[in-house]
Amino acid sequence: MKYKFAFLFVFVISILVRFPYLNRPLSGNYEWLIAHCLVTYDVWKQDGVFHHHFLPVYTYQGSTNHHIPIGDLGSVEKNGRLYYISYPAFGFIFPYIATFGWAYEPLVLKIFNIFLHLISAIFLWKILISFLSSLATFLSVTYYLLQPNLLWFHGNVYFLDVLSMDILIIQLYLTLQYIQNPNQKNSILWLLINFLLCQTEWIGYLILFTAGLYTIYKKQWKLFSVLFIWGLFNLLFTFWHYGSFLGYENYLNALIQKGLKRIGNSDAISHHWGEWKPFLFFLINFLIYEFTLILALFFNIGNTLSQIEYLQKKINIKLYTKLVLLAGLPVLMHYILLYNFTTGHSALAAVIANPFFILLLAPMLEMIVSISNSIGKKMGITVNVTIIIFGLIFFLLRNNHDFQWYFKIHFANISFTPSNEFQELGFNIQKQTPPNYVSAILNPDFASNPQLIFYAKRNIIQFYNYQEAVEYANKNQVKIKVFEINSFWKIINTYEVIPSN
Repeated sequence: MKYKFAFLFVFVISILVRFPYLNRPLSGNYEWLIAHCLVTYDVWKQDGVFHHHFLPVYTYQGSTNHHIPIGDLGSVEKNGRLYYISYPAFGFIFPYIATFGWAYEPLVLKIFNIFLHLISAIFLWKILISFLSSLATFLSVTYYLLQPNLLWFHGNVYFLDVLSMDILIIQLYLTLQYIQNPNQKNSILWLLINFLLCQTEWIGYLILFTAGLYTIYKKQWKLFSVLFIWGLFNLLFTFWHYGSFLGYENYLNALIQKGLKRIGNSDAISHHWGEWKPFLFFLINFLIYEFTLILALFFNIGNTLSQIEYLQKKINIKLYTKLVLLAGLPVLMHYILLYNFTTGHSALAAVIANPFFILLLAPMLEMIVSISNSIGKKMGITVNVTIIIFGLIFFLLRNNHDFQWYFKIHFANISFTPSNEFQELGFNIQKQTPPNYVSAILNPDFASNPQLIFYAKRNIIQFYNYQEAVEYANKNQVKIKVFEINSFWKIINTYEVIPSN
């Protein structure tokens, strides 16, 4: 593999720029996602994973933790404990198994997450090297490894959407292998990796749908039947995995409600949560999160269009186009079908688009490195390296502690924190809550999050005013330790609320 040492050098750079953030306390830059996973792994460590049927649980042991949701995550309750049902469970199971049960440690999960980045980059290399020169492949994978949004989500923020992007890349590689050699081995491998993708994120079914449309176009009815049966098998497996433990009707009802929420249906049940944003908000943020790849496409497309005939002779356009469509169409359908989820989670939604953008960009980089004029070639490469470096600078500034505090004070609301506020508050709640008391925070804004719960090692209920706490105590006949917090996550008052009857 030519440029293998350069590839390793780039990967080391990707580790070094993330290194300052790996062992710092969980903060507010989408880190509620990794905290959500950590809570599950923490509970699995305490109870044993078989006790929870390998399902993502987010209720700690003890009756004072029961019946307390984390915001509006989408859950089913069993024996007072809540289970997350928005996704299939493989994205939770895989890190737990791969780290031998140590995924409850934030640093371990983050290092595992970086390792996933490396694996997906290797498979991306395997795809591109089948079509392009080593230099163009190296530049493309460098964009992937040092893309600012991926540096963050493949470092500090592990969640199922990140793993689904990695599996999607492997799915694209196996699609290439199958098209080039449609034998039984490649067929089985394709279906198996699709099973893992379907059991990680719903986009796996959109991959099946896209492939199914192609088989209909080609009138390959046998293949279409296989894909249809495989999709049905995946659905039934997930339905069994959750339903056999939580109750089939309970699981189905909660899943429907979550689907309505993510689609944007007004009939969806919601609790103090209105994060959905206008499409323009999503578009602007999407362009910011993917700006290095957008800039690269803008600066390189002119040269590609002027040499399109050369490009057609250089690579197998028809085969490459199939991979581009398989990487792009399911993502586009995902964005449209789950519109409210997409607009409300711009940075997370942008992650899954990266393979598509890299596949679009790679042939353009091939044109740059194929320029016969040495000055033009050097200028083209210099522009692309400059964009990559610009992305690294953006990443370092974006996650700098002082910059984040400025952002917190001047722009953000209570949901944002750049430092150890969650850790400190969580530790205080754990220490100051008496036995047999429910823990609660009091703030007029939405503030409940998995980071606090992870550090407190107990579930925490959110109240928006003191009267809510009184009503809850009387209704449920529980004693509550209430921590009133300000916008800097500092405790300004504490109350003990006792039921009046």
